[in-house]
Amino acid sequence: MIKPILNEFMWWETPEHIDDFVQPLIAYINFEEDGAMDEDSFTFSILTPKYIEGLFNMQKILNGKAIFIVNESSMQNNINIIRNELIKILDLSQRDTWEETAMLISQYITWDYEGLDYYKWLYDSELIILNKNAKHFPLLNEINCLLHKNTVELKLTIVDSESREKENYYCTVMTYNQMKNCINEKGIKSGRATFFVKEFNDTHSINLIKLEINEILRVCSRETWKKVKIALKS
Repeated sequence: MIKPILNEFMWWETPEHIDDFVQPLIAYINFEEDGAMDEDSFTFSILTPKYIEGLFNMQKILNGKAIFIVNESSMQNNINIIRNELIKILDLSQRDTWEETAMLISQYITWDYEGLDYYKWLYDSELIILNKNAKHFPLLNEINCLLHKNTVELKLTIVDSESREKENYYCTVMTYNQMKNCINEKGIKSGRATFFVKEFNDTHSINLIKLEINEILRVCSRETWKKVKIALKS
């Protein structure tokens, strides 16, 4: 069983306004496999509620992939709460191989090797498919809105373009006020499988989310449906 260990963080500067910032970070994670110690890096960003509030003046939706929302009184306190959260994630991600372990971790923070063999972004943001063998393209088949007491959950049915096999995935839609309440209660909110919106309007919000999901699906084509499903889970 691979046990990932958080080594250190790297960030570039202390924000000028501790209640209003976005800060990219790199987490270096050690692991032992086949008797040898190694280290990989993962990237993510931390944001504050006030920064997101300003963001919603320019855009209507925020994909929570590889972000954590914090609101502590100092950068050191933010780092401490992030460290504790990542240690919990690493403990839950132990698997038989490093690849399996890293793919679980990458549900929360982005593994530097994630999708490296398949895609490349050009300066004009045009997506070029490098994997000539990709035959399986995930397509959004259906979205069902599941209303719970305080949250909205979306059931996404994804179909394989080749085999027409279907797979269900779930994500959460969280409004700005719900996110603030969560931060007040827990001190931190992971963006894993979450879309943040200023307000939830059934038709409009779901249409925005459809656009985001289709962009995600574009980078998940693989040689086999099994590999597609692994990519989607990350």
